Amino acid sequence: MSNVFAFIDETGVLGPSSQRFYGLGLLKLEDTAPLTEAVHRTYQRVRGGLGRTSVGFEFKFNTVKRVGLPYHLQLIDEVFAHPPNRFLAVMLDKHDTAAAVAEQAASVWDSYIDYSRMLVQKSWAMGESVCVLADYQGKPRASGRYYEHEILALADDPTMPGTVFNVCMLESHASLLIQVVDVLLGAVSYGAFHRSMQHRLWSCVDREVA
Repeated sequence: MSNVFAFIDETGVLGPSSQRFYGLGLLKLEDTAPLTEAVHRTYQRVRGGLGRTSVGFEFKFNTVKRVGLPYHLQLIDEVFAHPPNRFLAVMLDKHDTAAAVAEQAASVWDSYIDYSRMLVQKSWAMGESVCVLADYQGKPRASGRYYEHEILALADDPTMPGTVFNVCMLESHASLLIQVVDVLLGAVSYGAFHRSMQHRLWSCVDREVA
């Protein structure tokens, strides 16, 4: 049985908002060392390039500015340069009728838990034992559901090919790999938005890439 890490982050806002898309992303790694080292080198270059303004810097797709764009692009390149890894994302388009119904039926907290469970299930391979590290979201007092308990409960599902051996929620500034998920997921969300706005152009691009 192989031990793997699953890093999870979210993007967008459920409920009334100008943001059209809400989504979650999961990055699965068996060996975190090579990617962590590469990302940390990029992080140090950012800190050096930004000088005093780098205090509190995080890789975040929705705060990318011209000066930081090359570093965020390099971050994405590092993910592809250090396999094996797997990235999965689920995107909810709030302009879609079915998605809007699903959004109204669930709270932000419940959605975060349920979509996390779905991503972990989809990413699982036979015989894998998964440790989930997710971006921290505050549990509403009225909810009886703890994120960690809900994800750990997957271990008791007989249909699952592996097991979850532990779960921890972290503030994103504490984990560069959660920040990597933020950037990858932001890129997926950005691409989804532009596909919806310029679908003819994107279909041509897709054919060229393929």
